[in-house]
Amino acid sequence: MSEYLLYYSPDSANLVVRAALEACGAPYAAELVDRSVGQQRSPAYLKLNPQGLIPVLVHGETVIFETAAILLYLVDRHPGLGPAVGTQGRPDLYRWLFFLSNTLHADLRVMFYPQRYLTQENAVPSLRDGIRSRLLAHFSLLNSHMARHR
Repeated sequence: MSEYLLYYSPDSANLVVRAALEACGAPYAAELVDRSVGQQRSPAYLKLNPQGLIPVLVHGETVIFETAAILLYLVDRHPGLGPAVGTQGRPDLYRWLFFLSNTLHADLRVMFYPQRYLTQENAVPSLRDGIRSRLLAHFSLLNSHMARHR
């Protein structure tokens, strides 16, 4: 029997959640949310995540959405998956997890879905140019950190 149920779509932020579940060895089942038919906006799915975003993780009666929240939940439940609360590494986990979630991922969404942020189609190239430079700076920061802290 699965301990967790992960609602996913192939092109969503669920990949890192799957990697965490695999890394901790927890049994889980994956339930496809078919975005091509708008399943993420169905009443049943909106009960899990009122934003209609993917992924969602269900663990018993606990329902968690937002990728960073899901990952912190898993780290707290599975020692060894990440630094424990109160340890020296925990602030780094917070810092980089929220950078990836709130900064890098947010800009990637703008790059992939510019029509959600604009009212004029002819502004898409300009928006993408601006976001591209921000993304390059984000990746440069990550590369620099990784080079110093393997």
